[in-house]
Amino acid sequence: APPQLSGDGAPWALLADVDALIRRAGGDGGVQDLAECTVFLKDINMAPQVRRALNSTLLGGGGSPALSVVEAGVEDGQDVGLRCVASVADLGDLADQQRVVSIGSAVVARKFVFTSGQIDHTASGREALSELEKSLAGAGAGLSDVVSCHFFLRDQAKVMQLFSSFYDIFNVHHPPPPTRDELQAVSECADCELLARCIAALPAGQAEIVV
Repeated sequence: APPQLSGDGAPWALLADVDALIRRAGGDGGVQDLAECTVFLKDINMAPQVRRALNSTLLGGGGSPALSVVEAGVEDGQDVGLRCVASVADLGDLADQQRVVSIGSAVVARKFVFTSGQIDHTASGREALSELEKSLAGAGAGLSDVVSCHFFLRDQAKVMQLFSSFYDIFNVHHPPPPTRDELQAVSECADCELLARCIAALPAGQAEIVV
């Protein structure tokens, strides 16, 4: 059986803290204002439990944030860590304006597009970035609009395979290249070598997507 989640490190407890932080920052929707979350687990076998817990809390609003789940370092004594991005109100916003909008597999918040982590069966990242391109297209963005990427590699020794593909895709064919970071981690896909989590900016001249 997978490890059980309990205590202050459980996702529902962490979401309560996130909700409070967002509201203090001016987000009257709390966790419903979330655009993206990366979940760091002590054990990847906890992923199904964590997804169920997050979905039961987050699906009550306009949709679920982009979500990426990996097994990577968490603080001692904790099972789960969250790194999330939310969109809070500006002075010019209408009272009933929805600031986080799901479009296909992408989530648009203000002028940024967030997608859930894309898996790759190799360390090159080409499969993941091809799927990323499809997700961004639904929101009117492309690979040239990507501004930041985190790559989670099962084996850090294979990072040069990623560097080669990254250069070809972003420096040669879809410049300018985004900022990037490479971390060693395990995804929910047992036979995958990489998970890519990227953020894009809507192209210049394209209006914010609000409803």
